[in-house]
Amino acid sequence: MKPSVMEEKFLEFTTPRLVLAIKDRGYAPRFTFKPGREWHRILHQTGGIGCHHTRMWCTFLTPKPNIIPVLSEINETWLDSNAGVLNVQLDEVLKYRALINEKLGADCNVSYPDFEEAIYPLDCTVETIRGLCEDDLPDDLNDLLHFDNNFSIVLGLDNRWNLYILGENCD
Repeated sequence: MKPSVMEEKFLEFTTPRLVLAIKDRGYAPRFTFKPGREWHRILHQTGGIGCHHTRMWCTFLTPKPNIIPVLSEINETWLDSNAGVLNVQLDEVLKYRALINEKLGADCNVSYPDFEEAIYPLDCTVETIRGLCEDDLPDDLNDLLHFDNNFSIVLGLDNRWNLYILGENCD
């Protein structure tokens, strides 16, 4: 499926969801999604009363049963916090990082700039994904895509894939 023809949906989450995502950066993607997974083009509101919006293509992952309560804890911890309304404070990121290190065995060392109320980034590694979800994903996430040409593969190597916990935004 071509990402550019997918209808964008605004989704409000009342329970947190774990997603594998590619940010929609506003330019035409040079790939299509291979069959086998359901992909969505969503607009997700973040940043509390700041009403920020993150556009992405994502597939919903199935968290392991022991992970679900932690996803809820993360959502509840930062719901109504307005984290990211102006700028994210280092203390908030460090608190978040300690929680995901301890309870998920995950990190946000690379992905922390995306942290705001309602979007909680995790460093996107195959090891982290396999530790958190039941989905069978390839070792190379790019195998989920078909690229227009070899150069297109290189264009998105830097931070193509994102792993997020999407939660409820207070506003």
